[in-house]
Amino acid sequence: MIFVQSLGCVAFLMLYFALEAHTCPCQRKSDCEHPQTVPIYEDKKEVYVFSRGASNVQTWSWNTITALVVPEEFSVNNESHSSAMCVTHRNKRKLAITVSMNLSGEIDSVSNESKSWIDFVVSKQQSWYADIVVVNLMPYFKSDVNSTKKDHQEMAIILKRVGTKIKELSNYSAEINCIIPWKPPCSEEDDDHCDFSTLSTDGCEKYIINPDSFTDVAGVKCRAKATIPLAKLLYGISEYVSHHISYSSIILGIPWHGYDYLCTDIENDVCIIGKTNNCNVNRKMMSLADLMSDPRKLMDEAKYSAIYAAPFYTNKNGSHQIWFENKLSLLGKYRVAHEMDLKGVAVMYGDDLSTKTSPNALVNDEEVWSWLTHEIILSVSKEPIRADFHVADTVAAVAVSCLLVGTFLGTLFTCLALKKRVKKPRQPFARDGGANVDEFLDEDPTL
Repeated sequence: MIFVQSLGCVAFLMLYFALEAHTCPCQRKSDCEHPQTVPIYEDKKEVYVFSRGASNVQTWSWNTITALVVPEEFSVNNESHSSAMCVTHRNKRKLAITVSMNLSGEIDSVSNESKSWIDFVVSKQQSWYADIVVVNLMPYFKSDVNSTKKDHQEMAIILKRVGTKIKELSNYSAEINCIIPWKPPCSEEDDDHCDFSTLSTDGCEKYIINPDSFTDVAGVKCRAKATIPLAKLLYGISEYVSHHISYSSIILGIPWHGYDYLCTDIENDVCIIGKTNNCNVNRKMMSLADLMSDPRKLMDEAKYSAIYAAPFYTNKNGSHQIWFENKLSLLGKYRVAHEMDLKGVAVMYGDDLSTKTSPNALVNDEEVWSWLTHEIILSVSKEPIRADFHVADTVAAVAVSCLLVGTFLGTLFTCLALKKRVKKPRQPFARDGGANVDEFLDEDPTL
């Protein structure tokens, strides 16, 4: 009995010191508390916003955000970094930290390497008082392209243990979310070397599609293209659904930035880019400041790709091609998330929506990147699609109406004109009816 009580005391002390080891970095201790009630949308959708750490999150438009995702390199010991957590919780929103799945080779959930990774993630979650742990699976799937079914099953166990250990230490159930490529890294039919379905059902609660993964495709001729080609997006989502990931657990990453591609050859607006290991090496991310350095030129000379549903701009000598987003292309992506009933969207990055002049308002008509624009697009995307997207139907209806009205009026005017010009036929010799004229017969009586 005494031995059992001693074990209970030891467990209590371990829990106490584990919690006390992480001191609150905020001036107000209440900012280190997990939000009890997070104001979310009526349909329980999520709007994650990723930060690159390039702007002050305090100026962001928090009324549309449900969670802030801080970059992996952020340190809680850095005051400017940790303030992001304080501001997030002060606004009653969830904070998410980012960690990479850097395990490689044959994965064993009970190996020392796996245990060390679990301890690292749990410790980081505790020190940040994070509500969500976002595990970036991209590095793993890029390095271990030959991962097996057993590897995926072991990874699911590891991710599940992270959540269990957090619960044991703090009596708080932190969400485990995963960043995934635009389509599953393995085929559904490849049962011997793939078990992504296990990873999808046991490993993560929500799945964030990385918008920057669409152009990183091996074995294809590299060319400049939209950050999210619409056809690939729809195909990728359908493939994840076939791997037992529900629509309601998918969060669509939406880029509020552009890319500048270096062209080795260009013809018919197709920019061919050099390739070393993948298609991403000869492109440069363009932030808000980069894109808005000459907004008039960018908007006036840009073209719109109907295939990719995104605008692009090619410089005069054809050495560079820039693909970016405007209000129409962004609305299309927000609408996909709404119409497919996805869990929500993840803005990448909130820094791109902030401006030095006025973070919360449009500075001029050309500046399509702003918090105000995000709010407008977020609300408009929920309107019935016929209200603003059936332009072709409207034009066709107007054209048919004009044709019918024109035909009717043309027929009417023609009839009136003929009625006026063509006289009604009269009986022969009608004008001689009143005169005494012998009857004339033009007949041969012998016939």
